[in-house]
Amino acid sequence: MKVLTVIGVLLLSYLLLMFINYINDKTYKKYKFKCIEMDFFFIYAVITGIAYYGNSWYLKALAVDGDILNGILLMSIAAALFIFILVLNIKRTTFFVGVGITLLQTIIFVPLAVISFFLLLIALAFFSQTKPVYVINK
Repeated sequence: MKVLTVIGVLLLSYLLLMFINYINDKTYKKYKFKCIEMDFFFIYAVITGIAYYGNSWYLKALAVDGDILNGILLMSIAAALFIFILVLNIKRTTFFVGVGITLLQTIIFVPLAVISFFLLLIALAFFSQTKPVYVINK
């Protein structure tokens, strides 16, 4: 059963990659704009992180009757970045295509940002292992 799961995940990843290439080709031919690229991924990763920690900060402050403004401010910054991407996509294409591209980017990039955050933590934990120290002169 695990083999089928791995094959299914690999097949789904391949189909998603083919879909992304198809969408990029179509938008580049019509608008000279590739809508799914790494620069957008970095912005969506920042949006995801800021929104998550802003929400967490807001809920913790709400539970202890603290200052909720910090969490609201972080979530507002995330919303402003999202609106910036929406306006940028609409400016480069038409209104409905820009909204559709923004929704598609959100569907693709937010889960990838969460997964890449955990992979980054695993890589940092792996590469920051301490090595044994040998004393030569005693």
